[in-house]
Amino acid sequence: MSGNETAVTAMMPDLCDSERCFIGAIMYQNSFAATELATLVIGEDFEDPKARVAVDLAAQLAANGHDPDPQMVVAHAQRSGAVTGDNRVHLLADYLVSCYTGVPFPHNGIHYARSVLDTALRRQVRDAGRRLIHAAEEAGRDELIEAVMREFDGIRRVRDRLSDAEKRTE
Repeated sequence: MSGNETAVTAMMPDLCDSERCFIGAIMYQNSFAATELATLVIGEDFEDPKARVAVDLAAQLAANGHDPDPQMVVAHAQRSGAVTGDNRVHLLADYLVSCYTGVPFPHNGIHYARSVLDTALRRQVRDAGRRLIHAAEEAGRDELIEAVMREFDGIRRVRDRLSDAEKRTE
């Protein structure tokens, strides 16, 4: 493998990470467009806790009429107390700049949202399966039925957000 192939391969995880791409894309938007994007997803759709914090902070800024660029998000994190301590603030800032500079096409935010939601749906189904296996082995019948309904409701909520995002791209 050549040096260039190694460099490209090293960059691929960030370029192909829909969570990072979505966070980067939302920070390129004006407050109106960022608010529209933020309505497609919720924090729990993101596996990375940093992404959950970042999307919530960007959405709050946008909802208040502020364009959520990385510096604004960091300032809001500090001002609101959502992120405290110099080290944590620095880690958030590094993460945001990485997302912002690493997004291939900021105008594809809605498509990145769909990818985040598709991954969230698959993760929700996988995790529900694990919890249901445990419930099938340990819970009484009534508890088992409640667990099944609760898990299906969680899956349905993610599916509905994904369907909404898909309708917006048609």
